[in-house]
Amino acid sequence: MKGTILYAEYDEGTGVSTVTKATKYGTFTRSVRVHPDDKDVANQYDGCLFAEMKCDIAAYQERAKFMRERAKGMDHMYNVLYATSKNRKEDMSEFALLYADMVRQIIVAHKFAEDAFETVRILKEAYTAFVENTLQTRRELQNRVVRKKKLFDI
Repeated sequence: MKGTILYAEYDEGTGVSTVTKATKYGTFTRSVRVHPDDKDVANQYDGCLFAEMKCDIAAYQERAKFMRERAKGMDHMYNVLYATSKNRKEDMSEFALLYADMVRQIIVAHKFAEDAFETVRILKEAYTAFVENTLQTRRELQNRVVRKKKLFDI
């Protein structure tokens, strides 16, 4: 998600990477800790990338909540306007285009909320696989470097 990283830090002693990211849906701070088995390939770039991914997931969750509340508010506004115009027995044809447009906007807001929740679900599922794949790639790279060092040291 688009945004600005306000703060990023990796503490080698504790193995904790912390990222603060500002988006239009809020400011999010997330941290990740290196698993003891992964300390050999841990680095500040990957840790901060993983923490940023967690910030993005939180931002999409906030976007989904925002869109859901927007849809609820517009739905409530539609019901109030419809009820008041019906109570005053006004000519409904005068407001037909307004009501039709409101219904379209409500449907679009619900669709945006559903899409954002689906994105959150996909990102959560992909996060674990991405972390494992990145760490596996780092291990393979480290093994290649060690093999080349041994080859040239002989």
